[in-house]
Amino acid sequence: MTHTTVNLALDPGFGGFKTGLINGDGLTTHVTKAVVGAGTLGNDNLSTGLGRGKAPDKPHAVRFDQVNYLVGENVHRHTRPIERLDFSRLSDGPELKALVYAALYNALGPGEHHINLLAGLPVQVLQDTSLAASARAQLRGWLAGEHHYSVDGDLLNVTAHQVKAMPQPLGSFFYWGMDSRGQWIQPDDPQAKFAIGDLGFNTLDCFVIEGARVNDRYSGGDTLGMRRACSLLKSTVRDQYGVTISLQEADSFLRDTRPVLHHSQGSTDLAPLANQALDNAFGGVASYLEETWGNGKQFRRLIFTGGGAEALKNRLTALYPHAIVLPDAQTANAGGLAKFAQRKQVFK
Repeated sequence: MTHTTVNLALDPGFGGFKTGLINGDGLTTHVTKAVVGAGTLGNDNLSTGLGRGKAPDKPHAVRFDQVNYLVGENVHRHTRPIERLDFSRLSDGPELKALVYAALYNALGPGEHHINLLAGLPVQVLQDTSLAASARAQLRGWLAGEHHYSVDGDLLNVTAHQVKAMPQPLGSFFYWGMDSRGQWIQPDDPQAKFAIGDLGFNTLDCFVIEGARVNDRYSGGDTLGMRRACSLLKSTVRDQYGVTISLQEADSFLRDTRPVLHHSQGSTDLAPLANQALDNAFGGVASYLEETWGNGKQFRRLIFTGGGAEALKNRLTALYPHAIVLPDAQTANAGGLAKFAQRKQVFK
């Protein structure tokens, strides 16, 4: 039986798992919130009868190898989230498998699928020779081959024929510079220096390209990102109100235009505390950027990307007035890797 193999891009992160796919409808991207918890959804018989308006989104129920996980939105409403922040989560383990399976479901839907997968990895991982080799080997080891599982009761049979990895920020460079066929469309001199700052939940990647090669002098990474702001807000809420929230709940408060915490003493507008946490986190980001890039005027283009860049956009452009924050910054890596995957030499 003949089958069609599609080239799918995956940008795994600690805040969201993003996919990119180019088909007859053009480029499509999806974000699966990177929250996992062991367990199943409760039944609909437990209802208060007081609901008004739209019900909260339910997480995906993912089942494989006779185990059950909840993935995505509002996991904290149903079970305790597993909040691993070590880099090994991005290459192996049951939490990663549950996240990838949910992300593939959101990108492809139920049924049988054949894919080639181009995954993005943090610069900090790929700069470490042994860690990079281990991460690539582990990804290929469990991802390549056949996968049989269900999401929300729908069955999927996915065969991954080839699995390759690239630095995550390259995706945003390709997103900015390529069309949907993977052809370069920007007029800038390719010998110039192009800087990409990828600010995610747990990572800040500085990636510089010069003459189509990586410039090591200006490239690097650190565990700076929205996690710092989330951790500060989480501890402040616990200390002031005695309420324990997860890192992902803190992240939602930071991105909400009107964050309100309900607790035993009443309801509190968290906007001042959220802004304080963002300012604190940005202090670390700014220090690292200035140490690595200085004033940034040596770059022909300075591009910021990632979900953290969206949250800190005004602060970043105040620090570097000549920089741009990509539209759809959270999904730009996945979209750009999907564009690059259209080039014939990627999957032969």
